[in-house]
This record gives sequence, structure tokens and C-alpha cells, in this order.
Amino acid sequence: MMQIRRAVAAGVSIWAALAFTVSRSPAETAESARNNAPEEREAPSVEEAGLVIVRMAICRGVENRSPVGADTTFPRDVGRLYCFTEVKGAQEPTPVFHRWFFGDRLAVEIPIQVKGPRWRCWTRKRIPAGGEEAGRVEVATEEGDILATAEFRLE
Repeated sequence: MMQIRRAVAAGVSIWAALAFTVSRSPAETAESARNNAPEEREAPSVEEAGLVIVRMAICRGVENRSPVGADTTFPRDVGRLYCFTEVKGAQEPTPVFHRWFFGDRLAVEIPIQVKGPRWRCWTRKRIPAGGEEAGRVEVATEEGDILATAEFRLE
């Protein structure tokens, strides 16, 4: 299951990750995990990583790695929203999380691996009809430190 989460976080579709995982026997999977296990080390802190959020937007889509239809207010029937984030300063792979909230309720926390000194990333969330009027997305570290927040309203 962890392989699937890592693959999805790395941008591989869930179906491709499942197909790869299911096509291997348990013995092959265990052997691969032993041989390809990443070196155990602690993730760098925000200060060590030097992360800075230089751009963050709630939008209707992402094209050519740029937000499309960015705004703070959207119609209730929007269906889906994206959170686009541009991060600078990572000297090594560093995990961050998009934490989607509706009202004060955490709906989902999506891991993102920042893999370079300038990293543009985005997550998307289905917006249920008739849900909360206000929402926000936080960019957080593994330690729970909030790096940036973008708020939105549904009308």
C-alpha cells in the first residue's frame, strides 16, 4: 500500500500504481522492497530545506504548470478545484502537504514531494454540491508547520 501512496504522490496515476503492484508476486514485492529501500534518514526541517512558498492559488485548472481560472470565489456547482503551489529553495527532496479544509473540518491531507529548487505542484479536490461555503488549503510540513494558506468561498 505504501508503494501505491508513494507512486501517487510522485504523480503516477493510481491505476498505474495498482497495476504495477498487483502484477508482482508477494515474494517479488518483498525482495524489491529490501533491495530498493531508501536510505533511512530524517527529512530536513523547513529551515534546513530553505522552503519558501512564492505562489499559491485556488483555481479551476492547471495548464502548462500554471494555474488557470484563479480566484477566491467560485460557484457552488464548480465540481472540482485545484490548489497550485510554487515552492522555492529545496536543496533535497522535502515532503510538504496540501491540507484541504471545508469550514473547520479537515477533508484531506495530500502529500507532495518537493524535489527541486523550484517546484510547481498542485492537488485537486472534488467539491460536493451543497457543502460548506468557506474553505481553505494549507501548505504544511511533516511537523505541522503552516507555510502558506489560500482561502476560497463558494457562492
